[in-house]
Amino acid sequence: MTPPRAGGDGASETYASGFFDHVSGRTSVPVEIDPHDCRGQLRISLQRIADVEAINVDLESRLETQAHEFIELESEAAESLAHWREKYNVLADEAASWKYRQDSWLPFMFSI
Repeated sequence: MTPPRAGGDGASETYASGFFDHVSGRTSVPVEIDPHDCRGQLRISLQRIADVEAINVDLESRLETQAHEFIELESEAAESLAHWREKYNVLADEAASWKYRQDSWLPFMFSI
């Protein structure tokens, strides 16, 4: 006698004869499993795993490349910003100097 499935009373329950039912011992009918079918399924599964791993390696490589490019671009942007700030400060100082000279000449010009 086979054990009843969960939720059933065992009397009116029918059992499937699938592979997992056979392996788990829940079937009353022995199932023949062809080793060639298992090897084929295993080969297909291993190929799928290899394909997914290859895609994963490719995606990781692309992500690392993009991360390095982003870090380099961010560094270049910071350097450029510092350069242009320095240029701005020099020009602002020069403009203030010219304005001071202009303002200091005005009273002298009107006194003549």
